[in-house]
Amino acid sequence: GFVVTPEFMESGATTRTVRRKSIIAMVGYLKAIWMLVTNITYMSIVFSLSALYFVVTGIQYWATDYLESELNGNEKVVRGQFLLTSATAPVAGVIFGGWFVEQIGGYKGKAQRRKALGWCLVFGVLASVTAVFVTAVDDTWEATALLWVLLFFGGAVLPGGSGIFISVIPTNIRTIGSSFAAI
Repeated sequence: GFVVTPEFMESGATTRTVRRKSIIAMVGYLKAIWMLVTNITYMSIVFSLSALYFVVTGIQYWATDYLESELNGNEKVVRGQFLLTSATAPVAGVIFGGWFVEQIGGYKGKAQRRKALGWCLVFGVLASVTAVFVTAVDDTWEATALLWVLLFFGGAVLPGGSGIFISVIPTNIRTIGSSFAAI
């Protein structure tokens, strides 16, 4: 974008020139946003990762309450279980997901992106199926083990998904694309 520097102002630039250059920069920014929101692959992955973050936040907020009140778990034991689970499962999942995407060839090129996205879908389905079973068990240890698996596969989606959503947009707007995805 256009930045007004002291050197630019000292060069005799007028307020009108500054305004015109600012408008040109804004039009370029809006064009970049339009390129992002009309890119179906980019937007699909951004929405999917947003949903993943939403679910993980819900799990982090409600899991201990569920384990204590619904499964009658001991408060100290449940908090220890969940601390261990929430600290290790997503990290292990992200490490595994990154390693796995590299093992299958990364995500450079359409064929490789399709393959990596297919595996991200598999990981997402495994996390979703695991979530169903979390509600079917009556023991905090079983529920926590299933939560670990759920958070692991959720984490495994992140490296491939994050890399692919950046790789499908032009290099000149990747900074904007990364920022836009974080909103």
